[in-house]
Amino acid sequence: MVTNLNNMKTIILFSILITTPLFSQNKEIPTIQYDNQGFSPVVFDVGELSEEKIYDNIYVWISKYYKNPDFVIKSNIPNKLIKINGYKENSHGYNQMGFRVYNNMRYYITFDIKKGKYRFSFEIDKITNENNGEGYYPEDLFKRGQIRKNKIYRQMYSELLLSINDISNSLYNSFENKNDDW
Repeated sequence: MVTNLNNMKTIILFSILITTPLFSQNKEIPTIQYDNQGFSPVVFDVGELSEEKIYDNIYVWISKYYKNPDFVIKSNIPNKLIKINGYKENSHGYNQMGFRVYNNMRYYITFDIKKGKYRFSFEIDKITNENNGEGYYPEDLFKRGQIRKNKIYRQMYSELLLSINDISNSLYNSFENKNDDW
């Protein structure tokens, strides 16, 4: 009976030692947050990459993600900064009386680059509505510093954040997927 207990302890200890490194390798991707003060910039750690490699990766990502990369790049300081003005159709919306209403978003992203990291700063330029062209101001999602309680505002808020984090995650994941061994 004692040997079975010792064997079981050994198996449990061995399992913990084996699985702990596996779980610690899954890094959580930072997410962009938005409140009544605006979007908070997020710093992404990309290991020991040089400014040049980070800059090149961001530039390649822009070339793949946007249809006209030379048109969206508004500022470009090699190995230091890239600022783009992008557009996302149907970026977020809401359901009302059985219909789906979509909003389109024009935005700026600034990528500040340092060794081993880059900062992703997001700013909305304009939001338009698919129906009448008139959009809303992102600060309209808030009342007295809190997200409005109306279901439509809450849905737009969560979809807006999801859409923006999809963009930032796409870039971050491009650093991870560097296996071009085909």
